[in-house]
Amino acid sequence: MELLHRRAAERGVPLFANSAFRSRERQRDLCRADADCRQGDHTYIAPPGYSNHQLGVAVDFAGTYATGGTTCGRRRATDPGSRVWRFLEREASAVGLQQYSAESWHWDAFSGASRC
Repeated sequence: MELLHRRAAERGVPLFANSAFRSRERQRDLCRADADCRQGDHTYIAPPGYSNHQLGVAVDFAGTYATGGTTCGRRRATDPGSRVWRFLEREASAVGLQQYSAESWHWDAFSGASRC
């Protein structure tokens, strides 16, 4: 992350986290507060015990807010008007981060069909 922040600073991109590590209790509270999560739709909020934030390997970055589909090939969340998203699209893989396809702000250290 230090490398990513240094590169962002060199390019004049304001890179800040809205959310990173979350406790099980915080994840539970987020899920309880969200109707979709309570009803079993975990596209945007994972249930307690299943969040990459809870594992400490995910970051939600400020400055990009687009939502999209659940796979990279199916309506990935892109935010080309955001300097932050454009920077992350180019640079995040250098530190092992990939975007979760449904959220332009969520980047983590996992791979798979939902990671771009």
